Amino acid sequence: ALLSSIPIPVPLSVRHRIILKGEVPSAENPPYGCRFNTRCEHVQNICFKKEPELIKNSEDPNHLTACHFFN
Repeated sequence: ALLSSIPIPVPLSVRHRIILKGEVPSAENPPYGCRFNTRCEHVQNICFKKEPELIKNSEDPNHLTACHFFN
């Protein structure tokens, strides 16, 4: 969603924007499990029970990800 908000320097180009739904989690009291579980469109039961580990992305080892489903 964040990357889709970056402007494209081509005036007439079209980009698919990802608009997040759900509630923004509290910074003082983040949700249990995955901290993005209140806004993720791929949320499953495990996301509410267990925090995902921060691991290297399988496609780009210089990029880290913390998701039960995408790495």
